[in-house]
Amino acid sequence: MRKKRNFFIWIVVLLCFFVLLNIFTSISDTIRGRSLLLISPIQSFFLEKGNNFFKFSEALKDAEKISSEIEKLKKENIDLNSKLSSMLSLKEENKALRDILEINLIEKENLIFSQVIGRDILNHEIIIRHDKDVDVGLPVITPEGILIGIVEKKYANGFASIRLITSSNTALEVKIQNEDFPIGVLKGSGEKELQIDLLPKNKSLYFGDFVVAVPDNKGIKKEFYVGRIFEIEETDIEVFKRAKVWQGIDYRYLTHLFVVY
Repeated sequence: MRKKRNFFIWIVVLLCFFVLLNIFTSISDTIRGRSLLLISPIQSFFLEKGNNFFKFSEALKDAEKISSEIEKLKKENIDLNSKLSSMLSLKEENKALRDILEINLIEKENLIFSQVIGRDILNHEIIIRHDKDVDVGLPVITPEGILIGIVEKKYANGFASIRLITSSNTALEVKIQNEDFPIGVLKGSGEKELQIDLLPKNKSLYFGDFVVAVPDNKGIKKEFYVGRIFEIEETDIEVFKRAKVWQGIDYRYLTHLFVVY
């Protein structure tokens, strides 16, 4: 081991000697050529290693640059997704507004657009988020203009809970569309269907009649479409008869609603 190390040292010394001789002395072209022939393999070796080192350094710099570009693209992608989400939300809001305004039900200025963020179908409750302040008792309708609930509670930061009219705690006075007087009280059954109680026996009702909620002294200030009669129950014993009302709404898929004030 020692001999090999000494040999290596002598080789290095000899190479240095030839290099110095090549630089500082004026010697013949023959000697110069032989000295260059001797040291050229070593020069090539170190030159190659030097080039590899510089290439590796450049690769590291490029890798850092690429990593920085990737992070920049990720951030831009997040920003674009956020903007796209906002655009889609605005598109849905505009569509909902067009739907409700096309049926000439109510003025745009009297509508508070809201987003459904939670559903408790078993308890017949929906949670909404809105931009403006709402009051308890205000009616809530779908973009198609169908009354589906009443504002039950309002919370801070623009949230409110809606009691669906299918709830057993709901009672609304209703009439047949284009008629002058109420015919009975619409109640939720705790199921999907609605029913009208206290219908006079002599009141003529027909399958498919349109049922609307009438204004009251609370939050409902105008008529709102509720649904259509699809079944009439009548007995000889009871003084009144009942009718079942169909809305045709699947509350599980509601995404946007309007609070009317």
